[in-house]
Amino acid sequence: MNLSSKTVRSAWLALSLSVGPMALLQAAGPAEVGTIIDLQGNAQAKPGGALAPLDFLTEGSTVELAPGGKMTVTLYKQGTEYAVTGPATFQVNALELKGIKGNPPALLPKASKPVVRNPTGAPERNAGAVIMRSVRSAEPAQPAAPVQSPTSTNGAQK
Repeated sequence: MNLSSKTVRSAWLALSLSVGPMALLQAAGPAEVGTIIDLQGNAQAKPGGALAPLDFLTEGSTVELAPGGKMTVTLYKQGTEYAVTGPATFQVNALELKGIKGNPPALLPKASKPVVRNPTGAPERNAGAVIMRSVRSAEPAQPAAPVQSPTSTNGAQK
């Protein structure tokens, strides 16, 4: 069979255009659906390993919280917050934490402003500010008196 280079290039382009986007989606992995706000004790995610405060939780992962441990998790989609006390095993979904074994996750009352994700994918954060104030003196500030120095202004010794 005699294939021209144009035919081979066309076939390669068609294959790469159809497989390329699927490979990118697969490489991206599961979606991040929540954040661990507070963690006391040991917790493990499957897949993933050891967890720490401010770690992201992915869709479909299973979390095991050790006995005596406490965890607070916020889910982005509905802005819900859960408290979990160990021992507990639960599955993470975009809409809820589903208890599998041990203590079930407890839904906390909604906050006044839910946590939402902005288009960049990062949780929305409010900008902070610091206000600095000074106490007004009854007398205006006076310049400091010159300090006598053993060296002159050009660095040579007196």
